[in-house]
Amino acid sequence: MLSSKRIAATLFALSLATPLYGQLRVVTYNTGPDDPRPGLQAVLQGIADEARQGFARPIDVLALQEQESSATTTQMLVELLNSIYGPGTYARGTLDVQTSGGGRPGLIFYTTSLQLLGQTAIGAISTLANARQTARYHLRPIGYDSNSDFYLYVDHYKSGQTGTDRQRRDAQAATIRANADSLPTGSHVVMMGDLNIYSHTEPMWSRLTGPIPTSNSVGRVYDPLQRIGDWHENNAFRDVHTQSPTTTARYPGQVTGGVDDRFDWQLVNGEMLDGEGLSIIPGSYHAFGNNGAHALNGPLDVASNSALPASILSAIASSSDHLPVVADYQLPSKMLVNSSPYPTQVLSGATATIAVTVRNSAPVIHPLGADELDYLVTTNGALAGNFSGTTLAFASGNTHALTLDTTGVGAKSGDYSVRATSEGAAASAWDQSLTFTVLDHAQPSWNAADSVSSIDVDFGFIEYGSHATPIRQLIHNRINTVGLTAKLDLDTVLLDNPTAFATTAVPFKDLPAGGELPFELSINPTVYGEVTGSVTFSFSDQDLPGEIAATELSIAMRGLIALSGDATLDGSVDELDFSILQSNYGRTDSQWQDGDFNGDQIVNGFDFAILQNSFGSTVDNMLSMSVPEPHGNAAFLGGLIWLGGQLSRKLSSHNLPA
Repeated sequence: MLSSKRIAATLFALSLATPLYGQLRVVTYNTGPDDPRPGLQAVLQGIADEARQGFARPIDVLALQEQESSATTTQMLVELLNSIYGPGTYARGTLDVQTSGGGRPGLIFYTTSLQLLGQTAIGAISTLANARQTARYHLRPIGYDSNSDFYLYVDHYKSGQTGTDRQRRDAQAATIRANADSLPTGSHVVMMGDLNIYSHTEPMWSRLTGPIPTSNSVGRVYDPLQRIGDWHENNAFRDVHTQSPTTTARYPGQVTGGVDDRFDWQLVNGEMLDGEGLSIIPGSYHAFGNNGAHALNGPLDVASNSALPASILSAIASSSDHLPVVADYQLPSKMLVNSSPYPTQVLSGATATIAVTVRNSAPVIHPLGADELDYLVTTNGALAGNFSGTTLAFASGNTHALTLDTTGVGAKSGDYSVRATSEGAAASAWDQSLTFTVLDHAQPSWNAADSVSSIDVDFGFIEYGSHATPIRQLIHNRINTVGLTAKLDLDTVLLDNPTAFATTAVPFKDLPAGGELPFELSINPTVYGEVTGSVTFSFSDQDLPGEIAATELSIAMRGLIALSGDATLDGSVDELDFSILQSNYGRTDSQWQDGDFNGDQIVNGFDFAILQNSFGSTVDNMLSMSVPEPHGNAAFLGGLIWLGGQLSRKLSSHNLPA
């Protein structure tokens, strides 16, 4: 039974207005014992040009009867075909079977689509039983293997309606059936030729088409049309009759009488009927030129017969006293697998896949030209994903995503297989192995031995307008797993107070695990006062599947940019600064704004000396650092005297000279 996909393809083909090409076009034709007659070339070309089921096709197999020999009349037909399609396009079999009369079978094949693997004469000559040997041809489509082989039995049975004639036909059929039944199970078989049969009640018909006990039934054949009955001069079978196309002889010896018998056949075994692999295409089998519009026992080339142009119908009537029987056969599918590149390194937890595309690459340009491709995809090891699918020829195929196992870290391996399950599929097996490494994530830190994500940097006191020495820092990519830690990328550097601070750090890529990268931080000595700021570093793993944002690193920065002694940070060293120092003199745990100008957390004489040296300085004019004369300000003079006394006592308590 045909699959729903095959029926869909058939309906699609019937909808096409222009012919396309499919495979294979098989013809049986009793051309008679003479040299090729005028009109035969037109018949053969007409068969190739005829669109059936939506496509046309040059003849791939031409099985002949009543040939003088393969080297004479058959070779002439080869040359005739090559005159149409080019030298070497067609070749012939070389077998000449024994015969007691009636000519011999012959075979011509299209060399770009088929190869002839063997040719065998079947049966022995017996005057009373079998007057002719049968030719068996073993063929294989180009680009396929032995699973696509098929066998053609080409024969010309004894003519006539006497009991002896039927007996001899039955003897020929018995020989052929026994030989076909001896073929390996699953063999594809076509029995074709001029059977000279009149009715299904003949013993030979039962011999070929019936079940035989103890037989493996490889050789049991069927009528593809299932038009069984008494064919002789039966109007119900007018459209399948194949002899004779004329009532008026067009050449000496031509059998006339009009179309009234179904003598010419292509009988196929079950393997050719199941719609799988190499099989006959439903609706393609027909007697070329016969659409049933002629009268029974009337000529084929009549005005009412519009099956073909009148010139072709006339050529058929002039070429032979038989009609060619034509059928198209689908090729088996042919599998083609393509896979996308896969990452050799991924990060732990990544979603990583490999895309596997499966196509039906049978050498056709129409879906009906080949069987559908059914297949299975299976995986092992560090790969996951099992799939089944179907794709027609001339389609883009199906793509499946196989998933890499990225749990844990380390070296991993896996493999996948694609197997065609369609009958006779070519290139039916595909196997692929792969290896990859799963890495641990990168780990930025301010410390090589530990995870430190934030630090403080204090530039301390910077004399306004002086040169501030930059501070050097290191970014580390800590090793999480030895030999299996990803490289580190610095993506952004965000400085929140670029007026006061600067950094030489810029984004980078691929800092190795265990590596470090230096950079500098600097402060602007022309920004007056106590300043703070921060710089934030955003990181990620190196550019591999599964990369994620890494831990951010940050630095909090501060500094004091001022004139020495300017406790008020107002840009001037004056009495206010002195008053602050005086009021905090001797205080511990102090800071700049308390008068601790040297940063030792004690306000004492050392801080006074700093203030004294800078007294009177301003940001605007950077005045002399000497202390001004104590006139004009009694309070300030008194303060200096008091502070001097305090300083003397402090020095005396430490046994130091005043």
